[in-house]
Amino acid sequence: MGRRGTRHSTLTPHARRVAEVLSRSGFHPHPGPIDPKGGRGGVLRIKLSADANRTRVRVAGGGVQELYLYGQADLQQVERVLTAALGQQVLEALVDGRGA
Repeated sequence: MGRRGTRHSTLTPHARRVAEVLSRSGFHPHPGPIDPKGGRGGVLRIKLSADANRTRVRVAGGGVQELYLYGQADLQQVERVLTAALGQQVLEALVDGRGA
């Protein structure tokens, strides 16, 4: 049998901070899996990617955790909210995979 990972209801410290920023802006982030070995240290880094039905916010720094925004979330608005609250330097990548 496979090893049971960390429960998805827990948040890493950086993911908690990002989730609070998104919640204050009217988004409803859902926690995803945690990789405690991922990341290159304690510096906050964020990667945004959009699929057809969800937006994925990958939060790295002392571990990696994904937050999901389900439904139609404007990727540019999510980017503006996060960079305004956390600074432009935290955003590593922005990928819109929804097609044209």
